[in-house]
Amino acid sequence: MIDLREQIALLGRFRFEDVPAESFDRWLEAEHSNFPSWLPWTLSLLTFVWMAVALLGRIQHRDWDHLLPVIGALIAAQGAICLWLYDRVRVELEAAQSLIGQTSILREGLRTLRQTSFLAPALCVLQSQVRGEDNALQRLEFYLKVVEHRTKEWIYPMSLLIGGGTHIAFALERWKQHFDVPMRQWLAAWAEFEGLLALATYAAEHDENVYPQIMDDTAEAQFEAEGMTHPLLALGNAVPNDVVLGGSVKFLLISGSNMAGKSTLLRAVGANVVLGLAGAPVAARTLKMSALRIGASLSIQDSLADGKSKFLAEVERLGEILTLAGEARGQTLFLMDEIFSGTNSLDRRIAAEAVLRGLLASESVGALSTHDLALAELAEISELPGRNVHMASPDEANPLAFDYLLKPGINQTTNGLAIVRLLGLTHG
Repeated sequence: MIDLREQIALLGRFRFEDVPAESFDRWLEAEHSNFPSWLPWTLSLLTFVWMAVALLGRIQHRDWDHLLPVIGALIAAQGAICLWLYDRVRVELEAAQSLIGQTSILREGLRTLRQTSFLAPALCVLQSQVRGEDNALQRLEFYLKVVEHRTKEWIYPMSLLIGGGTHIAFALERWKQHFDVPMRQWLAAWAEFEGLLALATYAAEHDENVYPQIMDDTAEAQFEAEGMTHPLLALGNAVPNDVVLGGSVKFLLISGSNMAGKSTLLRAVGANVVLGLAGAPVAARTLKMSALRIGASLSIQDSLADGKSKFLAEVERLGEILTLAGEARGQTLFLMDEIFSGTNSLDRRIAAEAVLRGLLASESVGALSTHDLALAELAEISELPGRNVHMASPDEANPLAFDYLLKPGINQTTNGLAIVRLLGLTHG
């Protein structure tokens, strides 16, 4: 359904405009203002009465000396209520700011989902979950437009005069009370539809891919791929590799020089597992795997805000992977890039062995990469069922001529100085 996919891609004012679901979740989950039920009616009555009195005086040319005190008293009472509620109203309006411009995209998308003809039962179920959403979302969209425009120069004085911010805060609170549960259902349906649409798009654009064989009846973790590549690499540029985990080889220890392709290979394994378990085709000639759960330690970064070094962040992530492996015994695939790179070689060797033994004790399988050849000893320990492999240039005279192929054994070449020479930092 190419037309449908293009129609969804072009929703919104700008091409491929992003609508993060978290914006709606935060708004729905925010603490409710809990305005007393009598307040909206009281404020609306005050605003209506003073505007009606002013309009009547204008039409009938009444004596303004008598009307102005009445109008002033009503406006003062209205203003007192608005000032009393100022803090709660401000919180409500600030929370709604994040939804401005996004509700219309959601409404257009849900309308497209509802109006499209599907035969698949799963898609028909999604359609049934978004009925009646259009009018509700259109009303929310109107409220959000008022929030957006009420502070503009030519509107702001009138908004202050009628207590516009407080009125719209009441309206938003009422909307949430009536549509909280349906809105969550609409968001869940749209999220699933977008996910299915993305997988369908990938499948349509990669007819060379195959669907994996998922083994539900196996008691141990397994991953066997032939001709596997990374799904985001162009077909002409991707170099296929065979990766087998399970049976006599529970883990691969991938050594290699910089830029040789170790990290990309780990990501290729993880991405194809995710695609396969989501029901999509995978970038491989064949793939057979059990229903794996992934524990990944890739691209770990430090955090100034949280006061965490890269090493501490990695330790915490590895702890989470060990917990996952214990809970999903015989079902976990671990992927660890440059394990414990933030510490010295001796500590790295000891810590990596401890982590590896913990994962293998939970009958997990996986792969870890390293620059440190001391870690290659882990795959030589007899009670650890691992295998040393490496990625490097096949040309010793040119360490940067990578072929991105997985090779048996330990890497024996380095390219650090070659890269430094490219930068003109050494004359050696």
